[in-house]
Amino acid sequence: MKCVYCNKEMDSVVTAHEAKWGKYRLLLDGINLYKCPDCGRKVFSPEEAAMVQNLTKALAENLSENKPDFLNILEVADVLRVSKQTVYNMIRDGRINAFKCGREWRFRKEDILDSIEGNYNVAARGDTVSTKDPELVRELLGQK
Repeated sequence: MKCVYCNKEMDSVVTAHEAKWGKYRLLLDGINLYKCPDCGRKVFSPEEAAMVQNLTKALAENLSENKPDFLNILEVADVLRVSKQTVYNMIRDGRINAFKCGREWRFRKEDILDSIEGNYNVAARGDTVSTKDPELVRELLGQK
């Protein structure tokens, strides 16, 4: 492969490469790439480029702005660290807002946040939520 900048033949090397995505920094070791001996320009092999793209895509999918605005019962139970039955009880007694989409319950992120922000008494059986819990829920919902 020839360097597009200096037209010299590039060497095939195996090296470590640092990939950055937002606040994340990945150090990938054992990457095959081509390196120009004159200008130092590096080019990934097609296989390695696809692998790096797949890793950064996976990171992007985990970023909060890419998470859906609506949650289901299991997701709400996971975020609030309660059982599904507790979430159903919270819907029934009005501690949390939800709506039906077909046969399934759906929750808006904002409604979950409002429930914990405005009323610390969202835990099962009237136990109070600690003051750190709303912060954790905001973080899990990607609102921090």
